[in-house]
Amino acid sequence: MHQEARLLPARMNIRSDGPARTERVRYVRAGVQLSDGLGFCGRGSWWYHDAMDIVAHGLWAATASEAAKGKGTPVRTGWAFFWGVFPDLFAFALPLTWIGGSFLLGNISFAEIPHPHGAYAGDPTTASLMLLAETLYQYSHSAIIFLVIFFCVRMFTGRYRFELGGWGLHILMDIPTHSRAFYPTPVFWPISNWTFDGISWATPWFLITNYALLCALLLFLKYKRKKEVGTVA
Repeated sequence: MHQEARLLPARMNIRSDGPARTERVRYVRAGVQLSDGLGFCGRGSWWYHDAMDIVAHGLWAATASEAAKGKGTPVRTGWAFFWGVFPDLFAFALPLTWIGGSFLLGNISFAEIPHPHGAYAGDPTTASLMLLAETLYQYSHSAIIFLVIFFCVRMFTGRYRFELGGWGLHILMDIPTHSRAFYPTPVFWPISNWTFDGISWATPWFLITNYALLCALLLFLKYKRKKEVGTVA
């Protein structure tokens, strides 16, 4: 069936009508699969790549917590993993749950899963949830917000909760691995709207390097832990 080749605005980045939102707005053909410049094409595939990105954040936080434990820092790895994925869960849990539920209920097929670029031009509910996600993204990816919460927790609990460091690490890693074309990191929001125009985390060579480094570090920590146990024995 021929689809009308209407040009619709599709937000490839944080919107321009609010704090920490950049100006570039791309246009895509409604209902047509396009390359998004992030190393992959199509609609449904973005779920897979985003899931890999979120898991990588959790693994880096967990790896950092294991390294900290070796230095005597009191930190729980499970909670470090959670806080490592928290910023993205906080921002995108609602739209992903809505889209995933629609898919499981058979309301949409895998090919019809909207990419974030085109979600604003599709179902009104999905569009509204994606706009909400952009607002939440500013809060969860701001180092200013993170530091305020980190030290407030310290003040109310009487000690540092180093597991929260997974959240801070997530923000630091996102700064160079998000371009201004796709959810740049509003690291200084709400004080400043500045963002860094980095590379895309979904670039194939970066994905491979990222997980290779993770595996290497985990193996090194395991070897080091085993050696320390052997020395004590």
